[in-house]
Amino acid sequence: GGLGIDRIGQYAHLFGLGDTSGIALLGEADGFVPTRDWKEQTKGEPWYLGDTYHVSIGQGDLLVTPLQVAMYTSVIANGGTLYQPSLVDRMTDQQGQTIQTIQPVIRQSDFIDPSYLAVVRQGMRQAVTSG
Repeated sequence: GGLGIDRIGQYAHLFGLGDTSGIALLGEADGFVPTRDWKEQTKGEPWYLGDTYHVSIGQGDLLVTPLQVAMYTSVIANGGTLYQPSLVDRMTDQQGQTIQTIQPVIRQSDFIDPSYLAVVRQGMRQAVTSG
């Protein structure tokens, strides 16, 4: 049972974890999603079930940036679309007239069943309203 580290890693990347976001900022970190092979090669140890538990709750060798957390959360909130973050949505002239509109860039969509996201949203909502 369970997802296992391989599927967790696959979904982590679909949600934008372990990869740069594409935002137009210098020096963006990409974070890190550990794998079985990485642990074997780097630490000389096999992957244990406990490692999967740690990664599944955001602990262990998993590294994510605050921007990745915001992107991940936005996928849950908007029903399943991962957008490339942007600093602006339009440019205006001195009179406030729009001279260029920046279109959103979709990085991933339709990669998770919306009914699953609805359950997660409900749980997140209940966590802050019911305790």
